[in-house]
Amino acid sequence: MPTFASVAERFALKRSNFVLNPETDYDCFARKDIDTNEIAESLRIDLVTDLAPKRLFYGVYGAGKSHTLTVTCKKLESLTPILAVRMECPDLTRKAKFVDLYREGIMRALGADLVLSLFDQVVTTAFMKPKGERSEYLNKMLGDQELSLASQKLIDEQFERRIFWKWISGVGISKAELEALRVNSDLTTAEPARLASFIAAIGRLTKQFEPKKTLVIVFDEMERLKDLDSDSVGNFMTAFTKLADPLQKDVAVIIGYSAGQADELHELFNLRGPVGSRIGRAATTDIPVLPDKYIDDFVKGVIKYLRDENVFKERYAAAEKEGKDEGMDEGLFPFTKKALLTLKSRLADSLTPRDIELSMTHAAGRAHINGWLVIKSGAVQ
Repeated sequence: MPTFASVAERFALKRSNFVLNPETDYDCFARKDIDTNEIAESLRIDLVTDLAPKRLFYGVYGAGKSHTLTVTCKKLESLTPILAVRMECPDLTRKAKFVDLYREGIMRALGADLVLSLFDQVVTTAFMKPKGERSEYLNKMLGDQELSLASQKLIDEQFERRIFWKWISGVGISKAELEALRVNSDLTTAEPARLASFIAAIGRLTKQFEPKKTLVIVFDEMERLKDLDSDSVGNFMTAFTKLADPLQKDVAVIIGYSAGQADELHELFNLRGPVGSRIGRAATTDIPVLPDKYIDDFVKGVIKYLRDENVFKERYAAAEKEGKDEGMDEGLFPFTKKALLTLKSRLADSLTPRDIELSMTHAAGRAHINGWLVIKSGAVQ
């Protein structure tokens, strides 16, 4: 009996688990029941008509919202110029304000390199104009006089650029730093609508200086805001109402939220509220649990993505006799047919992609510990 150091080596895999990471495994989208090409095309239609798409995706936890959003954005990138940025909602307190999401989520996801590069370019462009036209140009591009004044400091090579980044990202700064920027206060107490306008300004700069790309912000895991108190909900709603408005054309907003039904969406995004109604029911997509008839294709798709073709034939030939009684299929290896039937039976009430991936992984671990050459039904629990 051969010995194998890992699950991956034993079962001809590129790694020892089947759990897909939406940020790195976007080349694998094994769901045949969701047409990401169609979703990407609908977003493209908005973009070519000079609109910034607004979309809301919901579904139970583990249904694959994050993966769907990532794959859709990758396909959209191949169709039209976009700059997609995924923001995973941070854990916030009940009394959090939109500025906390702005600082800890949105600006962190955008990053200092991108934001400073965009402001460098707009300021450089401004200073190539006659002196009397600079402020007018910056005010038009940025839509905020203080932001215009502060950004002009970036032209000064002696200026500490981190001060501008701290200020625009919503971090508290000292009186001396405020004076250096020529602004009256930091943004820690800024009105949410103003912060939303800053995000839109970054979107305008992206279109101007990143070869006409549209900034697409994916607001993922937004169910983490469901425990906000009433005052905080109103604060967040002000910002998202502005961002979700159809006339807001500078930045695309895509929201992912874990909820089994549309009526389970938090009031912040409920379709009857000011944010949800602006997005609209037609722009709302339910990501369901995996229908039974698509499970075999899903499992085979994940296996194909993770299979190490260099050793597959050798491993399959060695395991074929051991798994013969439970039925063998090259597309399912390292699982037997009976193992897959058992997995579907055990997960009948929770057929989400994440549950299936975890069950496949645990079964592979048990089969490896038992020294089996194939994953049989006895490994599925």
